[in-house]
Amino acid sequence: MLCVIVPVLNEAKTLAAVVAFARRSSLVSEIIVVDDGSIDDSPAIAQAAGAKVITSTLLGKGASMEDGLRAARYDLLLYLDGDLQGLADDLIERMLAPLHNGEADFVKARFQRSAGRVTTLTARPLLRTFFPELARFDQPLGGIIAARKSILEPLAFENDYGVDVGLLIDAAQNGARVAEVDIGTLEHDSQPLDALGDMATQVTRVILERAARYGRLQPQFMSEVREVERQMQAELAVVMQRIGKPQRLALFDMDGTLVNGRFVSELAHHTGRTAELARFLDNPALNADARTRQIAALFAGVPQSVFTDIARRLPLLPHAEAVVIALRKAGYRVGIVSDSYFIATETLRRRVFADFSIANVMEFRDGIATGAVRLAPALIHSAGCRRHAHCKANVMRHVREKMHLGAENVLAVGDGENDICMLQDAGCSVAFQPKNQRVSAAARYVAWHALTEVLAYERAALRDTPTVNPVVTVPPKTILLAGAGELLRSWLASLTAATPVQIDEAPDAPTFLSCTAQQQYDLIILHAPPSLTDALAWVKQIRQNDPAAKVMVLAQPAAPANVVALMQQHVFGFFSEPIERERFVSFAAQALELTDWEDGIEVLSASPSWLALRLRCRKLTAERLLQFMHELKTDLPTTERENIGTAFREMLLNAIEHGAAFDSHQMVEVSYVRTNRVILYQIRDPGQGFSLDALPHAAISNPPENPTEHILYRVQQGLRAGGFGILMARNLVDELFYNDKGNEVLMLKYLN
Repeated sequence: MLCVIVPVLNEAKTLAAVVAFARRSSLVSEIIVVDDGSIDDSPAIAQAAGAKVITSTLLGKGASMEDGLRAARYDLLLYLDGDLQGLADDLIERMLAPLHNGEADFVKARFQRSAGRVTTLTARPLLRTFFPELARFDQPLGGIIAARKSILEPLAFENDYGVDVGLLIDAAQNGARVAEVDIGTLEHDSQPLDALGDMATQVTRVILERAARYGRLQPQFMSEVREVERQMQAELAVVMQRIGKPQRLALFDMDGTLVNGRFVSELAHHTGRTAELARFLDNPALNADARTRQIAALFAGVPQSVFTDIARRLPLLPHAEAVVIALRKAGYRVGIVSDSYFIATETLRRRVFADFSIANVMEFRDGIATGAVRLAPALIHSAGCRRHAHCKANVMRHVREKMHLGAENVLAVGDGENDICMLQDAGCSVAFQPKNQRVSAAARYVAWHALTEVLAYERAALRDTPTVNPVVTVPPKTILLAGAGELLRSWLASLTAATPVQIDEAPDAPTFLSCTAQQQYDLIILHAPPSLTDALAWVKQIRQNDPAAKVMVLAQPAAPANVVALMQQHVFGFFSEPIERERFVSFAAQALELTDWEDGIEVLSASPSWLALRLRCRKLTAERLLQFMHELKTDLPTTERENIGTAFREMLLNAIEHGAAFDSHQMVEVSYVRTNRVILYQIRDPGQGFSLDALPHAAISNPPENPTEHILYRVQQGLRAGGFGILMARNLVDELFYNDKGNEVLMLKYLN
């Protein structure tokens, strides 16, 4: 008896097919779809398709997976993602075979698709370093998992992108026999580009936390990294990235508006500090900032887990989740703004499926509150509220300025004195069960009975507010597609979610060349041309009509000389079969965004065995070169090809980022030499160089007793996740040398 569990968030397009797939198997006795606050019709579609639907208790895939586990009636479990397509008919049988045969207790899927960038550049290198026994897994981040309920119940489900690799490590460390099963090919939605940085950071943290937990890294160090990372999530820049580009904004107070009660009062009651809290709480004689700090000092010594437990147990007001989800469906980004603690607002955010939260940050050391509090920077604005140094209205002002939102596109809901400024500044404001007449007077509407009244007032405000900004029609981006297949069309369809795209198709060469002669396109894609010789001839003809045309070529693996010829013809990108969807869609999206493009790759020596290049110091130009170099080595075994590519990528990006500071006026020189016995890369950047002994941001400088000390330094300096480049490259090639100045690197990989 098998239970299939499908965690979903906005998977309406594919979910019915996934449920139908599971229902066709005679092994499946139960299908549970766990909804994570979808704003499309995913729950209704799943129910209509025959699944049992439950709502996750907390926003995040990990919580959804755990909720499904608790609800399952059977011991055998299979997790499927809701966006899967092209599933093999016998996938379920393949996944369960090792469990039925007594060969494994925990099974992950391996499928025929190139590993994603986070897997290749983050997960695998870290697993090789800290858990070499798991380095054999091709797709450690994959979400298709089969296991016995009894194996999963003791494990910790991370609530972000690290959940799948965390379960793999924990299961293996708990003594479970782990295996990976080939399930053939499948299609799977790729993560958007702006999510990959968060994904890499979260996966890195989870693997390093496990390394600390299982004695392979200093636990105290990871505790510090966790705390700094948690505090960074409250920074205004990080919050703004999470908000994105909304059409409308909704801000909710927490205490008394979304939850029944007051978090700090419940915390004091639980920890025996009620009497002390009463001296400060709502004391008009105290300055608001001083009061905040004195209250925080009361809770010194309280474990972090107590803060989280209280925030999870505090009862929600009726319909809180439904109102937040309804507003998100209507195009709002929904935030929680409070003068309480970020650890509480973030927990509540996940409970009601809101998009972001802003609050003061209680500091913890080794999981214990220090009593120090950092006031939320977003509550401060140099030209903001004139009555309060820290004010919720300032949050609204920050977001409005960044996102160019008018007041008429902002909804605010609150109940207390500290919400008055926010209510007054919002175009639509609702005082929910207001504490006094001043709060009532500050709002446009007053709701006395239920939170659902907010939705009615929001709709009324939209009817009463005239349209201020005229509708601006954005001309669609244009793509010319030659030789397309149904799969490629579906991939390109995903681009239309971000921007209008018009796709013209040319079934044959004359039509294709006629189209390029009559119109300039934002992107031209040649798919499966008769030969690369034909493709090169077509590209030359395109260049005559549009010298700046961006052309992508998709074909069978090519001889190295043809790959170099495509570079010389300034092709935007070349992909050979089998094509990695995530990378192709990423390239196409970036090509469409570019309005003023120049190639940036200058070929000095075009011999396939001795290639010399000059490269403009742009990240996109580097990514394009990496794709071309990847196609030069199709004859190598997959692992060796990936290792060499990863090492080259790390050194090239180091040269562009640290040697040239991404200055597009600067050039990096690259040489590639291949013989029967060796592959050699030489990279020279225009920078001042460096010393390997003075790189606190890089893993290469870490002391032997603490191999990840640089991570804390990078977090403290506000640097992106990473710093493993030189260390990884040294582990992936046979020899790596820097010149005495430190601005030129030589890498050698000997071929078997």
